[in-house]
Amino acid sequence: MGHRQLPPLSAVRTFEAAVRHMSFTDAARELCVTASAVSQQIKLLEDYLGVLLFRRDHSRKLSLTAAGHVCAPGLRPMFDSMARLFDQVRAESERRTVTVLASPSLTATWLAVRLPAFRERHPDIELRLWSNLGLQQAQNPVEHDIAIYFGGGPFEGARVDLMMSDAVFPVCSPHLLARTPIKSAADLTSHCLIHDDTMIWNSDSQALGFPDWSAWLSHAGVTGIDGPPGLRLQMSSAVMTAAIQGVGVALARSCIAEPYLLNGALVRPLRAEYPRRFAYYLVCNPIALSRGAVAQVHAWLLEQGSMVLQQQSG
Repeated sequence: MGHRQLPPLSAVRTFEAAVRHMSFTDAARELCVTASAVSQQIKLLEDYLGVLLFRRDHSRKLSLTAAGHVCAPGLRPMFDSMARLFDQVRAESERRTVTVLASPSLTATWLAVRLPAFRERHPDIELRLWSNLGLQQAQNPVEHDIAIYFGGGPFEGARVDLMMSDAVFPVCSPHLLARTPIKSAADLTSHCLIHDDTMIWNSDSQALGFPDWSAWLSHAGVTGIDGPPGLRLQMSSAVMTAAIQGVGVALARSCIAEPYLLNGALVRPLRAEYPRRFAYYLVCNPIALSRGAVAQVHAWLLEQGSMVLQQQSG
């Protein structure tokens, strides 16, 4: 595209105001300048175009020349459109609604228990929580401000921060444990094993599954377990619900299980946990992060995640 040949824009703006008012004095009042300054800007535009735009009659009343009539009609809608555009940009920068994309299970558990504290700290920010199934980035990333992804990325062209990591370990209902104690991994043969079949996807569209019971048992040094038929569910929150109801022993992700362990709905019968293979990352468009409300939510999420990391390393 070639270089645009544009007249001095301040002179164009002055001409548009003078046309609306048909008065240099009233145009000057709107633009907060003197009538002489308006006259100078009009002269600058006329010199650029090589034509006169206004004429004055004997009573000093303004009227448009033929060239002025050609220029005037298109300017007001152009400036109205520009005003709406910049009003929209200004309103966007001041908007206090922040959209966070996260998995349904994380939203309903780890994030949900922290929302009251967030509301207390930031009562003026409206959070909009959207669901994302898997690690793969959304089709329209501009529709959300911050995303919480579980996996290793990469996430090109985005601000990426490690938020927290996740461990995997067995959990069950305290009532189930009271009926049939679990003193070692070998005791799991007496229980239905609940599997989390949730699939996540990396940025190359490769499927990545959570550690299953075979992987956890192998890590715990147990082989040859042949217990009752298991149960396979494709949502981490559904896995937790089944365990709470006493269906069996579930392999839980630490962040998803956290609120249930805190309120006593679930317990950890064994301390062994699978090594942390994946982590949660905050992924944010740098432009969105320039908004004050987005920056505050981003900082709060990092703070909450850092607490988890400190607990894990402690």
